[in-house]
Amino acid sequence: MDIWKLIGALVITTALTIGGAYAFSWLGWIADLQPKAWLILLVSTLGILFKLLFGDLATGEFQYHKHGYDLCVLSMGATMSSLSLQLVTDINLFSGIQSTSPILLAKTFTNDAIQQSRVLLFTVFLFASFSTLLTARVSKAIRFDSTKGKNILSLLNFSIGAAMLGWYVLILVARG
Repeated sequence: MDIWKLIGALVITTALTIGGAYAFSWLGWIADLQPKAWLILLVSTLGILFKLLFGDLATGEFQYHKHGYDLCVLSMGATMSSLSLQLVTDINLFSGIQSTSPILLAKTFTNDAIQQSRVLLFTVFLFASFSTLLTARVSKAIRFDSTKGKNILSLLNFSIGAAMLGWYVLILVARG
């Protein structure tokens, strides 16, 4: 077991999860974070870190390509849950994203804020689903001895997973 790969993943994941939200806010991609947003981020980060540690404990090794896939699955599930909640209510659960750059896509379809949130969540869900399928396929390919460029493929999977983690963080803190 390479403990440094695991420690590196723990540090990078923490920086992306917590730092990502504050970076999004600073860049103006989301509204200013609420005073207790740090608590949401802390609990979410701990959950992701526990998943990392438990997965490493279960398999005896940490693999970046599988971590990227896991982050995509996590993001897909979180987006699916958020979309499901937004579909059954007439209250905009994600009012914090109304002033952000990504909502411009949804504004081309409708002027209704609730519908915009639904369109954006559905779009992110589709993208997360595709990313999950892609990273699953790459992870499967990495298992074969004949696959060339396994390190690049692992980096690709981890990068896709990190990008999806960014969307997950955006959804977490954009609850308004």
